[in-house]
Formats: sequence, structure tokens, C-alpha cells
Amino acid sequence: MTDHNYFARVTHATLRDALSPHTQVYMLCYVKRRVEYRPVDPRSSQQRAREADMEEQRRREKEREQRDKLEIERQLLELA
Repeated sequence: MTDHNYFARVTHATLRDALSPHTQVYMLCYVKRRVEYRPVDPRSSQQRAREADMEEQRRREKEREQRDKLEIERQLLELA
């Protein structure tokens, strides 16, 4: 009768030990300690790019309006 537990043996090891050339392994399994989940964005990359471009245009428009406003205020102060 064979011992079936021999094939189901699990040995914990560091990555360095597992990948060393002196290790004889049949199968390796890596378990990540910290899983970092990111929210899934259902939008396509084209939609995200288009929205990023639109946001950039809005930002530039605000900067231009701010510059124009400061220029008008400067001109009004020169007149006074």
C-alpha cells in the first residue's frame, strides 16, 4: 500500500530557497501576501483618453480666463 500523503506534502519556503538551483521541486505555488485591488473602469481607453483631453481643455480655458481677468484688472488700475 502506497502513502498518498507523500504527493500532497506542502513545504513553506522563501522565494530565494524555492528558486535556488539546488532545490528539487515538482510544482511551485506563489501566494501574494498583500492583494491590492483596483477598481475596474468600465470605460474604453478611447473614452478615457477623450475625457482626459476634455479635462485638459477645460483646465487651459480656466487658465486663459484667469489671465484675461488679471489683464483687465491691470488695465483698469492703469486707467485709475
